[in-house]
Amino acid sequence: MKNKMKTRMILLLGLIVGFATSCTNDEDISKNPDGKGTVSFLVTDAPFPTNLVAQANVTIDKIEIRKADEAEGEETEGSSFMVLSEETMEFNLLDLRNGVTAELTNAELDAGTYDQIRLHVVDASVVLSDEASTTFDLKIPSGSASGLKINIKDGLVVQDGGFATVLLDFDVSKSFVVQGNPLTNAGIKGFIFKPVIRAVVEEATGSIEGHVTVGDTLAVGNATVEFYDMDSLVTSALTDSTGFYAAIGLPLGEYDLKVLADGYVEAEVEDVAVTSNKAVTVDILVEPEEAEETPAEGDEGTGEGTDE
Repeated sequence: MKNKMKTRMILLLGLIVGFATSCTNDEDISKNPDGKGTVSFLVTDAPFPTNLVAQANVTIDKIEIRKADEAEGEETEGSSFMVLSEETMEFNLLDLRNGVTAELTNAELDAGTYDQIRLHVVDASVVLSDEASTTFDLKIPSGSASGLKINIKDGLVVQDGGFATVLLDFDVSKSFVVQGNPLTNAGIKGFIFKPVIRAVVEEATGSIEGHVTVGDTLAVGNATVEFYDMDSLVTSALTDSTGFYAAIGLPLGEYDLKVLADGYVEAEVEDVAVTSNKAVTVDILVEPEEAEETPAEGDEGTGEGTDE
């Protein structure tokens, strides 16, 4: 007996978007006689210095997906892209942090293996959080003619029945490269848009979430939590005002976490296991940095004195 499969695509924001699949049997929904599955596409984002930037905007006007050769699971000369959506959509990626996602499209796909998504980004801009709301309109590399090609990690396998979700993770910190030094009077001069996006099948991923605090009560906001697979940085998250962070769409395995926050000692948590479709809670304690002592006036320090 057949199961019906749906697929959706989701766009995520953070300082780092993915696919998830769950199957239901034909007692829950009717058969699909056409041998198709439905895919949902979502988008999300990885963290970004929100104390300086109010908006990091992207406009998408087309989403396509490529079907790989069914026999080999590899790209062939006959492989081609099919259009999933031609609706123009604008997202402020800073609204998509800590597990928040936005739906890009839902589509029915023929059974088979899909290995690549092509995202047509036609506009990008950054709005600073200063009084003038300074806005930078950014140049799109490769334009809207060809689109941004994103490989789907391990491929998306669409079966005749069921449901799948593809998560696209937009790494804002790497995609919007700051020009100038925000710590000087000259400040930010602009941004270069170099989109960095990963795509995963959500069913084959899990998540890590928790709070960063000093003791049991004092929340640490605007702290960066980095997630490493071995020595490779996979993604990162930025804590909110309550100290909460979340990273979704993490491939299964073990991760080392590192917390970086101004005024606090760097903290690490090792060997956090991520399993399929489960959220692992990891609360992290940090300690304030010790203030450097300033020698009192007239203090000769530790040097030896001389006899008169």
